[in-house]
Amino acid sequence: MINKIKSRKDFIRIQRNGKKVVSSCLIIQHLKSIDDENPTRFGFTASKKVGGAVLRNKAKRRMRSLVNELKNIFKPHGHDYVLIARKQVLNQDYNKIKDELINSIRTLSN
Repeated sequence: MINKIKSRKDFIRIQRNGKKVVSSCLIIQHLKSIDDENPTRFGFTASKKVGGAVLRNKAKRRMRSLVNELKNIFKPHGHDYVLIARKQVLNQDYNKIKDELINSIRTLSN
């Protein structure tokens, strides 16, 4: 199970202060937490540009599935990640999205 970012205040803090990597399917924002003891948290968003509610929910399900599958590549404590869906996330092959996420996380780690 993954820990979720729920408050809008946290999403905005990560957006303003964090690092960002843009790929064709996803935008990933990352910020080191104030407290290193807290477990890593994840937030998932999809705007209306992605589509209606059904398509936005599908995009978020795909992103959550990727994070669950790849949770060992994320730092275990003291980090917050926000994944933002882009329209291509709906039509792209799952493995291609997975590769983009892995490459983005490696870019953020450097």
